[in-house]
Amino acid sequence: MKFHQSHWIGLITLLLATPQLSAQIATDGTLGAKTNLSGPDFQITPDLGLQQGSNLFHSFEVFNLKATESATFTGPAEIENILTRVTGDQRSFIDGTLRSEIPNANLYLLNPNGFIFGEHAKLDIQGSFYVSTAKGIKLGDTDTEGFLATPSPDELNNSFFTASPSAFGFLDSPGATIEIVAGDTLEIRNSTFYAPNGQINVTKNRGELQMTDSTFFAPHGQVNITINGSLQISQSSLLKLYDPLRQIDLDGDGNPETVGNVDVSGQGGGRIFIQAAGQFVSNGWLFADVKTNVAESNKETDNFGIDIQVTGRLELNNGALITADNYGENPGVTSLSKLVVSNSVDTMKNFLNLTANLTSMKG
Repeated sequence: MKFHQSHWIGLITLLLATPQLSAQIATDGTLGAKTNLSGPDFQITPDLGLQQGSNLFHSFEVFNLKATESATFTGPAEIENILTRVTGDQRSFIDGTLRSEIPNANLYLLNPNGFIFGEHAKLDIQGSFYVSTAKGIKLGDTDTEGFLATPSPDELNNSFFTASPSAFGFLDSPGATIEIVAGDTLEIRNSTFYAPNGQINVTKNRGELQMTDSTFFAPHGQVNITINGSLQISQSSLLKLYDPLRQIDLDGDGNPETVGNVDVSGQGGGRIFIQAAGQFVSNGWLFADVKTNVAESNKETDNFGIDIQVTGRLELNNGALITADNYGENPGVTSLSKLVVSNSVDTMKNFLNLTANLTSMKG
């Protein structure tokens, strides 16, 4: 699976059967005509949505792709962002090809009910790729909510629709799940997966997972990565870390913070679990910081902090940053956030910033 220019996703064998779906892709009529699109090669033309400046908006009731199907977004060359939402009550199953014929356009997928990516899923786009289960995407620097997953009656009159996407907000979004399951080598580049209060589950039966300039972000939720092989998390440039969509105000103090490559920080705490049968090499950032007091539910279930279990070599280098700190009323209470690393740290190159209230190194 590659999420970059000519992105190809090789995801899966999930213990889930492909859903039996009658209408694979259908618009909901809020931004254009209400219609069921014809496949297997679905053509998503600009007249099916709404163009505002350099943004092209689409709104679907259902959005699913089987393994032999494709969805191709088209539009004028001046389009920079394709923003799509799914307003129905089902999560999206994507096992075919997502394609954009608009040069360098970024593609955003928004469905509060969640996503499943299948083993045949492919991306063929030139811009960046964003997937979110939040209730909306903020546009510009105004205080308005932006492009919402639930259509509003007056949204067609909103002038801010011409502004560029600036943040995935709405931390009160109901928790939903993004599932990514793969067989062979999986490569994720220039991509963001966002599931506030929910889960991001990545499972590979074999091969290697390479994650570059990308983010799994589940504030006050969980990220579970289970690999029967090797895991590599890297940043090609520190500038990638300061993408506006990787800045969010987690504690409500008005100061946005940079989101890590794998991040569950938020009010009440969250959990990162990484298990790799092979080696784990990282110069990326892993955050599980508690911004207020740990939620009672998390205290009871031990569902917070970072747990890394690696059978092979663990190599942390080039500015790798791992934190599991508590910034609540009792920041010195070590039981409220923790970092557990199983097996030895084989190599630490250049510098490593490793910080937690409670740290356990095993192996």
